[in-house]
This record gives sequence, C-alpha cells and structure tokens, in this order.
Amino acid sequence: MPGHIFARLGMWKEDIDSNLASVAASNRAAAGQPGAAHQMHAEDFLVYALAAGRRGREARAQTAGMRAISDRMKAMPGMDDGKNSGNFFDNEMNTIYTMETHQWKTMSTLTPAPGSKAEEAFEIYWGRALRLVICAM
Repeated sequence: MPGHIFARLGMWKEDIDSNLASVAASNRAAAGQPGAAHQMHAEDFLVYALAAGRRGREARAQTAGMRAISDRMKAMPGMDDGKNSGNFFDNEMNTIYTMETHQWKTMSTLTPAPGSKAEEAFEIYWGRALRLVICAM
C-alpha cells in the first residue's frame, strides 16, 4: 500500500488518492474472497490522511461508516484474516479522527464499539490517556 509511504512523507494528496484506490480495489473483490476485509485497513489510513490533510468532514464521514463496513465483513462467509477486525478499526478510526482534529473534550467521552474485546478497545483508552497529557501541558 503506497499510502504508508506517502503518510510518512506528509504527502497528503497522494496518500488520499492511494488509499481511495486501495478502498476501490477492496470493493471490487468478490464477497468472501481473500483481500476484501483489507478495505478496513485502507479506510483507516484514508481517515488519517484526510484528517491530516485538513479534510475533516470527509474524515468524519469515513469514520462514521466503519461500523457498517465491519458488519458487512463479519457477515461474509469464508473471508480472510481481517474479517473480524472491525471493532479494532472502528475504535482506532474514531480515536485517530478525534486526535487529528484536536477534539480533546470529545476524546474523553469516546467509548469502544459494542462488543469490543480489550485488545480491540486499546486505541480508545490510549487516546484518552494522551488527552490527559496534552491537556495538562
């Protein structure tokens, strides 16, 4: 995924374009075929790129759609290693969006996606802890 490189270099337009292409490629994957669940990873990187590239509204829309994508992936038969990663990505995307847009008050009220295991909810609690450090400065 070239988006990883673009993100590290702060090339937000290229990162957004690359992640949009990755999402589109995942959408073209047939239901139940390996690779389809990797859409959640591409969406995750897209949210970061949009928020960092000062396109907050678009980042929020992408974040809000993750739970539906997660539910669709879980319902697909067969699938691949990413099938059950939806709660992790939902939690991570909400944390990243909230942090990147500096919504520290909102960060304190974020809760994990319903049914999240401890390791899937980590990002929410990490974001809350970071908020305490940043707001104490």
